[in-house]
Amino acid sequence: MVLLNCSIVGEGAVIPVVIEESITVGLLKEAIAAKLSEKRADRLQLFLAKTAVGTWPDWGGAAAVTLDGDGKLQGFEEMNPTLLLKNKKNFGDNFQLGEGQVHVLVVPPKATATNLATEELPVLKRARTEVTFACDELVAITAIAQKLNPATDLAS
Repeated sequence: MVLLNCSIVGEGAVIPVVIEESITVGLLKEAIAAKLSEKRADRLQLFLAKTAVGTWPDWGGAAAVTLDGDGKLQGFEEMNPTLLLKNKKNFGDNFQLGEGQVHVLVVPPKATATNLATEELPVLKRARTEVTFACDELVAITAIAQKLNPATDLAS
């Protein structure tokens, strides 16, 4: 097991994730997504937080990392979700945890109109359909009740 401190870019928050070092980056994404209550792990972008000189930033250094004008993270390499954490492009076999270090920079998805249209609207449409179906059933039940007992006034 290995402890990875993951900083949420733009928020400054750091979340610790204890995970097997023999898993893929994709599974790390799933663990982070669960902690963030993110429905889709594939929408998270993970970047190795190691600096150009080969050191791990502390919390303050990671909190200072920002996205550029195009919403991109410059100067860090995105982690390939198919590679193992212990791959030399990620942490390698000799990774040593140091106190106060941040290891992964997490870029969460932006709330865009496209995201809302593809994820939230189908849920709303399904709810509307279910309500419409329930109302149709109620109308049918009312019609049957009136046929069985014409004196019953269900309109009021």
